[in-house]
Amino acid sequence: MSADNECMRRTTAGRWVMAALVVAALAMSGCGEATGKGPGTPAAPGKDGQSQAGPKVFATLEVGSGKAGQVTALHLDKHRLWIGTRSGLKSATFVESGRALSLRSDAETDARFDGQEITALTGEGDRVLAATGFGFAVHETASGWTSEETGRINAVATFQGIVYAGRTTGIERRNAATKSWDKLVPDPPVTRNQTSAQHVLALAAGKDGEVWAGTKFGLLHYMPATSKWEHFYGAYQDIKSEKVVTDELGNVELGGNYINALRFDAATGKLLVATDIGISIFDGKWLAYTGEHKKYVVQNDALTRVAVKGNLALPSCEVHDALLEDSVVWIATKGGLARLAGTQLDILDSERGLPDDSVNALAFDAATKTLFAGTGAGVAVLGYE
Repeated sequence: MSADNECMRRTTAGRWVMAALVVAALAMSGCGEATGKGPGTPAAPGKDGQSQAGPKVFATLEVGSGKAGQVTALHLDKHRLWIGTRSGLKSATFVESGRALSLRSDAETDARFDGQEITALTGEGDRVLAATGFGFAVHETASGWTSEETGRINAVATFQGIVYAGRTTGIERRNAATKSWDKLVPDPPVTRNQTSAQHVLALAAGKDGEVWAGTKFGLLHYMPATSKWEHFYGAYQDIKSEKVVTDELGNVELGGNYINALRFDAATGKLLVATDIGISIFDGKWLAYTGEHKKYVVQNDALTRVAVKGNLALPSCEVHDALLEDSVVWIATKGGLARLAGTQLDILDSERGLPDDSVNALAFDAATKTLFAGTGAGVAVLGYE
């Protein structure tokens, strides 16, 4: 499947089947014209035109073969980098002096998670939390790993010891005393595209314990202090038949409605939203950077797709993760890693030192300004001279 076709596939909230008519479906917000007010469309440098002052790949680490080498999640805990893959969990020691990673031998980790997909990693204090295809696990320095088979968890977040899990049916909160999970019911209820809007793919804990949930249709915002909820979604398309498609307005200027990852930056108070067509940043107002993608239109009485340029020349419209390094935005995409500094966009891919073009997860060491990029074939360590 081409990158364009994959991005188009991900812009629909649900699959639609062509029979006499097309079953009505909701397309993601970014299928309309780009709504962000970014830096225009800065061109990505050519293969020989990378900024000399930009980052470089210092080292790479292969963590396994096949699915065990495909990185899905990263979490940096002091000098230990936890590496989630599609088939297990590894850890590596970060060596500052040479900006290198060395795999650690951890029989318990290897055996406990062998064959399991690690869907998310996060941490708080001395605890590391892992969401897996089978359930939930916690690592504490004194006792090591403990795990629970609770069924698939897509995302995990924690704030002051309270743990939240994102599932296909919504958000659950862990009762530490009973080790049970209580479902949080949105109030007021979600009324727009309810099934997709409660299929949680990403979680982030924000200020004062608020919880952000990225779904297949927009963002859910839970405020524990009031137990109230908000549902944010951007512009989308309603496909009524093969001859009728309408552009619908969202309630915010969110770039894409299919949310792959979330990250709250405590230093700036900004929420980074990785979507199927680009990245959105929220700090009280919305800013969206969209890559080239597709939208539905009716031409000659038939439903077809047309290209939309977007406002940023990303290597792929499908963004898997993003983080802030001071004022620099790192954007992990299916086609490479982008670094946006002001209006300067630098692209790194497999031809510039990454193990693979698909960059799935990021972690950052602020002390050494070192970035870790988890790819489809291992981890890259990036930094500055």
